[in-house]
Amino acid sequence: MAQGILHNHSQCCRAKGQRRAPHLPGCQRTHPDNMRPKTMTDHATSPAMHLYQSNRLEIIFAALCDCLAQPLDNPLVPEIIVVQNPGMARWLAQQIALRTGIAANLSFPLPASFFWSIFQTTLGELPDLSHFDRSLLLWRIMAGLDSLLEQPDMATIAGYLSDDQDGCKKYQLAEKIAETLDQYMVYRPEMLLSWEQGKESHWQATLWRSLCEGKSPHRASLLKQFTQAADAGTLHTETLPQRIAFFGINSLAPAYMQIIDLLKTVTEVHVFHLSPCQEAWGDILPERQLAMERKKWREQKLDDLSEYYESGNPLLASMGATGKEFFNLLMQLDPEEHALYQPPEQSTLLGMIQSDILTLHNRTATEQPTLFPSDDSIRFHCCHSPMREVQVLHDRLLDLFGADPKLKPADVLVMAPDINTYAPFVNGVFGAAEDDIYIPWSIADRKTQAEQPVLEGFLSLLESLSGRFTAPEITAFFDNPSIARKYKLSEDELPILRNFIKKSGIRWGLDRQQRGEQHLEAPPLHTWEFGIDRLLMSYITGPLDTPCLDILPCDNAHNSTTSWLGSLADFFHKLQQLYQSCRLPHPAAAWEKILLTLLDDFFDTTENSPDHDILLLLREKICMFADQCAQAGYTMPLELSVVRHHFNTLLQESSGGQSFIAGKITFCNMVPMRSIPFKVIWLLGMNDTAYPRTQRAPGFDLIAKHPRLGDRSRRDDDRYLFLESLISARKHFAVSWIGRDLHTNQSLPPSVVVAELRDYLDRGWSLEENTPVPSERLTTEYPLQPFSSRNFNGDPATRSYTRLWLPTTNIHLSTLFLDKPLALPDPTAEAVQIRQLLKFWNHPVRYFLEQRLGLGLFTRDDILPENEPFNLDSLQTYLTCENILAKILDEQSLEPVFELLLAEGEFPVGSLGLHTRRDITARAGELLTSIRELIRTPVKPVDIDLTIDGIRMTGSISSLYASGFVSFRPGQCKGKDLMRLWINHLLLNLVQPDGVSLHSHHAATDKCVFLRPVDRPEKELAPLLRYFLQGQQEPLHFYPQTSYCWAEEKNEEKRMKKAAGSWYPSYNRRGEGEEQAYTIGLRGHEPLDNNFAELATLFLPVVQTLEDCLETA
Repeated sequence: MAQGILHNHSQCCRAKGQRRAPHLPGCQRTHPDNMRPKTMTDHATSPAMHLYQSNRLEIIFAALCDCLAQPLDNPLVPEIIVVQNPGMARWLAQQIALRTGIAANLSFPLPASFFWSIFQTTLGELPDLSHFDRSLLLWRIMAGLDSLLEQPDMATIAGYLSDDQDGCKKYQLAEKIAETLDQYMVYRPEMLLSWEQGKESHWQATLWRSLCEGKSPHRASLLKQFTQAADAGTLHTETLPQRIAFFGINSLAPAYMQIIDLLKTVTEVHVFHLSPCQEAWGDILPERQLAMERKKWREQKLDDLSEYYESGNPLLASMGATGKEFFNLLMQLDPEEHALYQPPEQSTLLGMIQSDILTLHNRTATEQPTLFPSDDSIRFHCCHSPMREVQVLHDRLLDLFGADPKLKPADVLVMAPDINTYAPFVNGVFGAAEDDIYIPWSIADRKTQAEQPVLEGFLSLLESLSGRFTAPEITAFFDNPSIARKYKLSEDELPILRNFIKKSGIRWGLDRQQRGEQHLEAPPLHTWEFGIDRLLMSYITGPLDTPCLDILPCDNAHNSTTSWLGSLADFFHKLQQLYQSCRLPHPAAAWEKILLTLLDDFFDTTENSPDHDILLLLREKICMFADQCAQAGYTMPLELSVVRHHFNTLLQESSGGQSFIAGKITFCNMVPMRSIPFKVIWLLGMNDTAYPRTQRAPGFDLIAKHPRLGDRSRRDDDRYLFLESLISARKHFAVSWIGRDLHTNQSLPPSVVVAELRDYLDRGWSLEENTPVPSERLTTEYPLQPFSSRNFNGDPATRSYTRLWLPTTNIHLSTLFLDKPLALPDPTAEAVQIRQLLKFWNHPVRYFLEQRLGLGLFTRDDILPENEPFNLDSLQTYLTCENILAKILDEQSLEPVFELLLAEGEFPVGSLGLHTRRDITARAGELLTSIRELIRTPVKPVDIDLTIDGIRMTGSISSLYASGFVSFRPGQCKGKDLMRLWINHLLLNLVQPDGVSLHSHHAATDKCVFLRPVDRPEKELAPLLRYFLQGQQEPLHFYPQTSYCWAEEKNEEKRMKKAAGSWYPSYNRRGEGEEQAYTIGLRGHEPLDNNFAELATLFLPVVQTLEDCLETA
């Protein structure tokens, strides 16, 4: 029971002589006299308003059902139940059907639409009020600002708009003004009426008077008309509903409360109010505010009035401002009260806190009970990112489902300050869960744009017109299902299309003209026009070594199926036309035609299109945009940026609560009265800067400057919403936030409301000695990565159920890529070709996968580049240098090499290109200098046909010179180079051709090496041939670079460590084991096993024979 002056509100509000707290300036908002509730003197004055209050929504719902059980006089008239949002309407309809067997003939209007219907019913035919709808008011303000900017009192606005280049500032200002005036019509109607009468001369009053000239009435004047008719007794009350119920509403504007006060005299009004406290809590103040008031009284030498006030429960005092103000407004209507409070069970921490709030008990001022370690009714979860929050949520829900077989997905509500932030992560975690850990889920309140690919594509097209037209940005349009259907692009064709977009050299820019408008006069290299011309030329001419009509065909485009090419060209030309149409500003009527053409040109508009309905909706919004501008008289041209901003705002509105309470886990936004009772309520994203949400009012908002009782405050609403969530959880209440910095691991604080709850726990409960405070005991900190060993070490607090993140140890035999060798090919059926032998030892595992199994291994870079090349990557440098070497050796000009690269769009232009050209030419020249003497006297290739150890080998050995075998590569010397050199060296020493030295040489950019003659080459070739045959049966554990590192180490005890350093990646170096072929072929095997050590010995004679020239290239 509350202390001091606080008593049960049903007694406190009616007790005569009851001591009431005096008004504290700044603590309670003023209430204008002309907005105080009135009565209809010509009607019965006996109250017909019933107020049902409870701390449990289930109880006031039962009271609603009892009320509905009394039938209306006319059974065909629907029951009117006014609710705060569609989610509450859905819950009520479900619960009424479950309780009574049917839910029919029920109407669930929202407050604004309900009171509008009351005006229509009681005032007769109403004038058209659309001129003051916010959407139309915006364009009327846009038109009105132009004509008023010259007036002296508009100097502030004129100064703000003086540097408005494209009209966006003007549009955004009009948006804010329209939103503010819309709030004035509900919360300050008397102020607008006084402006109409000529009072005040500031710019808002001037603008409002201009908007009202010659127009029909607005809501503020309609409210005045309603109250005047009520006082005069001329309202048409005979058609009012017989009974009106308000369910679960925790805030209404004072103007609406005035209408309710008038309605209660002529019809039954039932208000079902979720109240967190059964005591009189209208005068409680937070401890901090009360301390500030005491300080002010002392400074001003006033009497200390703190005895009239108490903090009561700290959580209620701090977070209950919105509920307290609504409670005070309800009490002014003098309702007949029905107290239906029910004390919660205090067997858990959650129940005790709910009980403290109900009874206004301050546990911090009494003896502290002990917190039991097994109590999991309240939990806090500290994570590093939104993705980890959702992963933790999934794992902990699986814990709850496992512990309580009766718990169902429909019993869980997950809320976030902005569910659109978490929706992709929810889809990625809950949507990708394996069957045995899959939890049904649905997301409500997503932005319409996010749920409809057509709307996303429409806005992205408008956005792209002001961008760089990069390859990734434009290619992403083909992932939109409607656009793909329009251009007849199948899912299988999209990877081909992306590959050729990259090969054609497309990077950014639409065409030469668009590049020029970016103040770039360079040739149209890397634009979409450049790349598509190359693709079309390839289709016409096939591959060419030189440009045709200044266009070099793209390699292999003519060999591909070409249906995608026509679609790509068509899309490009439509995009060019759209860009031309949108370059200049147009009136709204012209924009209507442009945008409707956009829909026809880029989206599947056929009658049987699955997007037919959403396209129809989008057409309606486009036409409505033009109609509103016409009605507002706004005919000025609009820039693309303004049109884009308008539709971006229009299409980002929430799609509503259709998925709310859909029999699954519900993910939704934190909005008022969403805290319907659930067994589990989980709050995501409760970060310090994210909640309570801030909604800064513009500097000219007079409501924010002069607040009154009943005004909405987003921050107070959010604090009360957190309190509602806390009292609506029945078994578990969990909160998660990003409590660690993703990069520095620095601790980050939670939301202030979470901090207050944790502080209340620390002050109200105790633990055993030498243990953390209760809030820390209830908090779990999770590792940064989902694959951390902490998630799989058996700790129930952090354990994960996702097998994807399990450590890859102790792999079962069934996961092996190949559990036994394949059949041995007949060695006599076909001779081993020398080129096959060389290719095999270059990469034995890849050879097995490609040649024996027929797997096509290739590395595809899915990320398209969006900038022209400023240098060449290592592979391009190597290939270019190799090409230059061939040209130099053939004594040909190098100019065609660079011209070809430039025509392909693969070479930098300008001074960067000249620098790159000099660098590559110098590198090739240095390499050529090192081998020039060796290759002075070439020798023709020598044919080979011989049998070694029963294995026939045929082919030829080339790259022969008088100095011996000579190879070179414009890259660093690798293990594969040495193995290739070794095989050719053995063949050379085996056949010993005339006029050729028996030495072998290899030149690289880092060193030059040569091999001495070998006495018995057939002895060294034999194991290479045998292992070649074994490599046709299974992947060999021979990895050229790692095996060479093993053999190169002289200390046998350190060889495996040296090999591991080459096989596994390090901080700034890729490991050989990361190659795709090894990932597939060695799956389930330990790569550095005994088989590896045995095969690595093949490199020992190479190392022994090898002599470094100690030359660096």
